Amino acid sequence: MCKMTFCPTEVPVAASMLDLARKADQPVQQFVCYWTAFNNIYTTITERHGYAPRLSKKQPTRSVWGIEMPNVLLCSERDQLKNACDQFCDELKNNLISHPSAAFFSNRRFLKWKDRALDADAFGRPLNGVLNVARTIDESLVVWSPIVAKTYEQYVAGNGQPEIRDALASQLLSILYCIRSNLTHATKLADEASNLEVVSAAIPLIQMIVCEFVPAYEVTFSSSV
Repeated sequence: MCKMTFCPTEVPVAASMLDLARKADQPVQQFVCYWTAFNNIYTTITERHGYAPRLSKKQPTRSVWGIEMPNVLLCSERDQLKNACDQFCDELKNNLISHPSAAFFSNRRFLKWKDRALDADAFGRPLNGVLNVARTIDESLVVWSPIVAKTYEQYVAGNGQPEIRDALASQLLSILYCIRSNLTHATKLADEASNLEVVSAAIPLIQMIVCEFVPAYEVTFSSSV
């Protein structure tokens, strides 16, 4: 598969956010800039694949504050992310999985929620990756974005089968998306949404993805977290 790349004029928001990310000196600022750039990229990819907005056939109109408007259906954000992930070349996937940040998320054993550290769900399954703050409503009802430990260990041990590589790359992208979602639900509590260590570890990964699609912007990737 040939790499899908864009010049800055094709994704002007991404280009602008990359410029802003270089000036940012705080992890949350940097991550938000890179994710906003990626948002511009994956929506553009979705459009190029023909996923245009469409009028609902079952319910062509909907009421908005008492005004009837067209009921337009959009491609879900998760589907748009999948479209982008499908464009990841094998080298990018390998670089993401091989980066120390992937090991960081795989080895996280205590996820923070409302000032408490959780290490397992109600079924006793060990946690790793990132807790989904918005969807976790109780310690017994934990929702998280994981890296499947067995799959990661197989890859690190040298099992580079395409299905294993693809699964891990998808899991890492899901973790980045979860971090983005957590930041929009940030509170004063010491949970995942305010964990700067998590955000800092995510930056090299999202940076790597964005600059793969906009190669005109060269960056120096962090080698450790």
